Amino acid sequence: MKWNYLCLLMLAFTFVISGCGDDDDNSSADLVGTWEMVDLNYTGESSTTNAGLTAETDFTGTGINMDFTIVFNEDGTYITDGDYEIELTSITTFQGTSSTDVQVIPINDIMGNGEYSVSGNILTTMGGFISFDATGMTMTSPNEEAMSEFSLVGDLLTFSAETATSTNQSGVIATSSTSSVFVLERQ
Repeated sequence: MKWNYLCLLMLAFTFVISGCGDDDDNSSADLVGTWEMVDLNYTGESSTTNAGLTAETDFTGTGINMDFTIVFNEDGTYITDGDYEIELTSITTFQGTSSTDVQVIPINDIMGNGEYSVSGNILTTMGGFISFDATGMTMTSPNEEAMSEFSLVGDLLTFSAETATSTNQSGVIATSSTSSVFVLERQ
């Protein structure tokens, strides 16, 4: 079950890869500055099937104790840094029995840097956007180009993402879908 939670944490960072937005008049200059995460919420569901038995989980995550920033520099580079915690509530159903689990998961030592550009409401990053430690395991995002749609209203920068994954490893089928919203405020 711990593996499922760690996978969910990585899904929480998918705002770098995909999302939705409605402002198409942005430029790199609009993002220059320091942005602090003020809201993080995600919901989703996962399913794991092995030998004909299926466990289904519905989950919600909320960012708490947030001290995470992204700095977009005028020269087209960015830096991510900070820590926060996710309060994760999951309801798992297996063979007709449901159980609820609530835990606080620390996301520590978030670091990343690279280059960025903006075209309309699309942010393109090149580099490792994040690396962090969660429950003793270090996780790193791919060091490759990623595109994300965003909206910028006043001093609020919002990334929304929808993700879906599916794996089949030695007959164990795992699927997951997540909807995430990250809000950052200009400092």
